[in-house]
Amino acid sequence: MADDLEANLRRTRRLMQLKTTKTFERVNAALDQIRDSGPAQLSRVALRASLLDTSEDSTPAPATALLLPRGVALRFYLLAVFEAQCRLTAPSAWKSSRSLTGERGWSDLIAVDSGYDSATDSYMTRQTKQARTAASSRLRQVQAALRTLEALGKPLGDGEGDQGLVVVPRTPTTGRRQYAAFELMAESGRGSVLTNRRYTVPASGTEAVFTVPSEFFTRGWVQVLTPAETVTWLILQLMSQDYPGKHHESGVYLYANRREGQFNMARDAFEDACRTLNGLGLIRYAEPPPSDEPGAAFWFSALLVAKPRYQAQRYQVVDETLQKDALEQTIKELVIQRRAIVRRSKVRRAKGKSPS
Repeated sequence: MADDLEANLRRTRRLMQLKTTKTFERVNAALDQIRDSGPAQLSRVALRASLLDTSEDSTPAPATALLLPRGVALRFYLLAVFEAQCRLTAPSAWKSSRSLTGERGWSDLIAVDSGYDSATDSYMTRQTKQARTAASSRLRQVQAALRTLEALGKPLGDGEGDQGLVVVPRTPTTGRRQYAAFELMAESGRGSVLTNRRYTVPASGTEAVFTVPSEFFTRGWVQVLTPAETVTWLILQLMSQDYPGKHHESGVYLYANRREGQFNMARDAFEDACRTLNGLGLIRYAEPPPSDEPGAAFWFSALLVAKPRYQAQRYQVVDETLQKDALEQTIKELVIQRRAIVRRSKVRRAKGKSPS
């Protein structure tokens, strides 16, 4: 419980810094401009289901391999897909001349805090130094994300993996990475053959895809959710579109064998993420449909000889919430969670148990 409180405080502190420095506001503005300047005026972003589905040989899907406590690798990949679909039409292949730094460069599309001093528990106050630190911090985060994305899956050598979601070329003489020249790979990864599976914009009706509203990016939700929360939300989006009737009537749900086998998500990570997503209003708990099985009197007698069957929690996604400011919504939810953590800690102490 002490760890939960520390994680909550750390997350709140980072988000408050993004608000104070207006970093969050500027990043959202840049993403808005990218969307609005594109030919398609993108309203929904298409993602291939292979980003989430574990392969037949039980290799974790690329997205679930990115449930990392630190770094922005998953966030960066999703932003790169968003950026590609803002300016390219299906079935165009990935091609980009966007720089890593500078106005609306890749590092301008990532909202991260910087300049925190753990010794003093405070951020830098000198504006010029803070700005330089912020710029270099964002660049380092982008470079680290590219290395992480490139190394996914079984090693192919030289820091590359067969599920790599990017390929970063090297200079022939020194072997140094040319980060700005990275190439985006398909949602299933680059593959193990010589010809890489480069990213192409999905063609409508020809591939197994699901879509998410562009506000997930332009209103900053991609910036504030943890990797586990992002993947959980994507899974529920996928399921809501695979089973639209069930989703509308009584919600979608995951039993353990599908959660672990298809999506490679642990129960605690999934359920914790669902609680936060529900608190944020991005999903809501749904009720199972009325049973058409034998009546209450029959089941009352049956309970004497049989245990009640497990009912998985059902969920419905709430896309309307994406229109709200992600930063404000998340800060409010973290305050509510912090109060609940403190309350539980007091109860445990009152019962003579350790708060941790």
